[in-house]
Amino acid sequence: MKTKLLASVLAGVLISACSGSSSPFDGKSPEEVAMFIFGGFQKGTVRKDKDFELKVLASQDKPLVLTINGSAQGQSRDVATFSVTDQGNCSFLYSVVDKGDQNTFGTWQARIDLSGLTDAKLVYGGPTDSIALSGSKIQCLASGRRECEWMGKNFAKGTMVRFGPIDLDE
Repeated sequence: MKTKLLASVLAGVLISACSGSSSPFDGKSPEEVAMFIFGGFQKGTVRKDKDFELKVLASQDKPLVLTINGSAQGQSRDVATFSVTDQGNCSFLYSVVDKGDQNTFGTWQARIDLSGLTDAKLVYGGPTDSIALSGSKIQCLASGRRECEWMGKNFAKGTMVRFGPIDLDE
């Protein structure tokens, strides 16, 4: 519940900021807010289950680069890297690099223009959760396999898959 509320609040802040209203990001950079809204990740988040642990590690702030690290049975490896670059005027470059063998996240890059954003809501159900960004323009720029083709219809509707959150009180 906490995460759903935080996502809603941050989406409201982003809408306010993109519309020109003055609104603080509560000490977070535009990249941090965008990363949480687009991917559901925050630096420093750790989730521990019985036999597995996921950590979100920040390796860079501008652009914001977060690495998802997984560990189990005494072995640790990076699973994926997510990055957000603020391009100004409420436009962001969002990149995902899958580092796993199973291509869980895919490798792709999209430009997300939120200058016309009117509403943002989390969409639950189906194989993954998504975020619907009404009034946004999402354009897939590059992909490692066929991610642009697979996600193109959703991008055209302003909707994108959201991988996180990885916290315990989803």
